[in-house]
Amino acid sequence: MSAKTTLRQHQLDWASTASRLPEPRGYLASYDLNLFQPLSPDALSAFTQGSGSELLPSEMRPAKMAALHSSSALAVNAFDYWSGKPLAAIASALGIEPAPERFRFEAQFPTGLGGTPPNLDLAFSYPDGQILGVESKFSEWLTPKPSHKENFKAKYFPKNEFLWSQVGLPNAQRLAESIQKNDREFRHLDAAQLLKHMLGLATAAPGRISLYYIYYDCLGPESSIHHAEIEAFSELIGTDMKFYSASYQKFFGRLRTAIGEEHRPYLNYVTERYCQSAV
Repeated sequence: MSAKTTLRQHQLDWASTASRLPEPRGYLASYDLNLFQPLSPDALSAFTQGSGSELLPSEMRPAKMAALHSSSALAVNAFDYWSGKPLAAIASALGIEPAPERFRFEAQFPTGLGGTPPNLDLAFSYPDGQILGVESKFSEWLTPKPSHKENFKAKYFPKNEFLWSQVGLPNAQRLAESIQKNDREFRHLDAAQLLKHMLGLATAAPGRISLYYIYYDCLGPESSIHHAEIEAFSELIGTDMKFYSASYQKFFGRLRTAIGEEHRPYLNYVTERYCQSAV
């Protein structure tokens, strides 16, 4: 059984145990059933207005967030509970300091290139204007990307312009060019997506940005490749900006030691759902 199949089966087992009655494709009847608690007002507004159409069902399927394997549902279950609460425990679990002031889901940072900017799953803000962007992955990284796929549209490489370098990211510029020329390949880490987020963040707040990559880890050969690609990405972007990474399992483990009994129902939920197959 593949790692992705194992992950999805674990989510199906959790849903059945919790009497959520998933359909065969792994969707629940509504996205509310896929969440620890109802969306906070800020989260509901962000996902309603966002370009990802996470809350809208289609003729072919329920809402994306109703999928047991939904990355947005994982991010919401991990972070939305902390909406309106002090974020010191979150900062401790993420291994960052100081604690941010607030966060928002589905954050967009336009680059001036036109079109719809990519959605960052989460953006933490600080009183001094610092921004920490968070990209979250659940099962997506387990599917390897095809070789020689188009990673960037041509607009990211206008003639005689170097978009990343212009906003203080020269290493990212070289890496983006290398990926575009197929000189550098990432099969499990979506490095191109991370570079687009870096460009948007640096355009919005030059010199005051960092990026966090948080992912659900799984046993299997894909995990070793994924880890190696994360390390390579971090080394290649160098000092362009602070880049953090951690598994959700590590995040929830750290959180367990940072919070008190008043948060026990939340912690029990994320542990039973997301940590029983921890690596």
